[in-house]
Amino acid sequence: MRTTRQMNQLLKQRIITDDILGACAYSCSKRAKNYRDELREYPRFSRYRKNCHEKIDLYYRMKDELLSIVKPIAVHWQNQLDYDESLITKYFFYYSVGSYSFHKPIEAKDVDPSLLKYKLENFYTTGEDYRNLVSVQFCEKVLELIRSKDYTYLSTTATIEGGKDLNE
Repeated sequence: MRTTRQMNQLLKQRIITDDILGACAYSCSKRAKNYRDELREYPRFSRYRKNCHEKIDLYYRMKDELLSIVKPIAVHWQNQLDYDESLITKYFFYYSVGSYSFHKPIEAKDVDPSLLKYKLENFYTTGEDYRNLVSVQFCEKVLELIRSKDYTYLSTTATIEGGKDLNE
């Protein structure tokens, strides 16, 4: 997907919107899933598997860093069978950013009791054609801006300047 002129102009003004943050996190998440799907196509001892694991880790770390400026709105949980057929419960923070929604795996000890909890029934997602995603370079520019803490985040629910919520 070609980055819109408006997105580039807002980034030059050091403004991050829900649309920009959501598109970047979505792009990173789907790129990680593309590598996850690609990994399954390689034989067990293929030399390309290591690269896939590195890319998966890179894109999920980028997604987590992008989502670090917003708060989760709920906790989703799901029961799964472990390798030894024992039932385990997995927990996920649920984020809603603009028209996008995201899950982030967490440990049971990290569950925030103040957040609503919902059971997940079906939680399999697929990758996306990279041509439909925001470029990695644009995502990296947004991450640089977040790391600098010199930005204004314009959300439909809050305005945050330099990592500080102006509505508090």
